[in-house]
Amino acid sequence: MKMPAPPSVFAFGDAGPLPFLGHFRAEVAGPGSLLRVAGRWGGVGNAMEACALAGGVEQAVRRLVRSVERPDDRVMMLRGLWAELMEMAKHTPAAMQADFAVLIMASDGRGVTVSGTGLAGCWSATHGLPPQPVVPSAHPLLSGLGMPPRRPGGMTLNRVPNVLFAELRHPMVPPRGLPAGDLFAAAGARR
Repeated sequence: MKMPAPPSVFAFGDAGPLPFLGHFRAEVAGPGSLLRVAGRWGGVGNAMEACALAGGVEQAVRRLVRSVERPDDRVMMLRGLWAELMEMAKHTPAAMQADFAVLIMASDGRGVTVSGTGLAGCWSATHGLPPQPVVPSAHPLLSGLGMPPRRPGGMTLNRVPNVLFAELRHPMVPPRGLPAGDLFAAAGARR
């Protein structure tokens, strides 16, 4: 089965002098599957702690293909990543978990599923059209910060966009919504 062209995933930077402290972005391709993540972990700590936690997430993503039973299945990849993240959280001080937020996209030949936590907003962009909200404001995908007590569910997309953008909640700054201007620049991406 032909895999739909999966969307890229980006998270907007935080307000403040170090807008990407603790931010991570990674992907891994399995046989016929792809998983992409963007988020933040440890930005409330110092740069060394934030870098270590963000790097740990990136490593967990990259080793997924070897650690899940069915790396060709997007749901198995998604469950495998949540299991890794929740295990990491068990060994992370509670104060360093306070700002955990992530957007996860998993795709295979059957479709695209999105999951996450700590999101204030999520928008999709397709072929130069204006960004559209992926979910309404009361949707469970838009949830509070921190590692959830149990694995969040996933939402299958009916239409597959080119890009997904997420506003990560911040421990001290209220949500700002979709930024004006170049969304890729707001997410720290070069095109």
